[in-house]
Amino acid sequence: MDVLIVDDSQAVRTSLRALLGCITGVGSVREAATLHAALDGIRCDPPTLLILDLHLPDGRGDVALQTLKQLAPEMRIAVFSLHADNSQQQQCRVQGADWFFDKATQADALLDRLLLEVRHGVSTKSDVIAPNPENTP
Repeated sequence: MDVLIVDDSQAVRTSLRALLGCITGVGSVREAATLHAALDGIRCDPPTLLILDLHLPDGRGDVALQTLKQLAPEMRIAVFSLHADNSQQQQCRVQGADWFFDKATQADALLDRLLLEVRHGVSTKSDVIAPNPENTP
């Protein structure tokens, strides 16, 4: 599995890169700080998995989801953002995101999902969007 991390925070990219580097089965881990750099990277060499922040200096990840999916239809997209309200999650799902994880509370869930993807290479639509912990009974 090759991964592209798209986040304007160097700290987030560095942390994710370090964690992903420890997962057997993860090949290359590339980084992009802007939407433009992400689009260029996907055009040149589409990753298996894209980890996408929604708020980037040169655009919004949620607005670009359809374009990203069109560039690489087989690419899985995990949105990883601080903006995890239900309407945002639903909008990302409609636009092509496979999962949505809240940076503040679901980093472990993101890593668990990546481990499953590497080990099994499949997921079910019932777990496409991670639950919002604020709405869990």
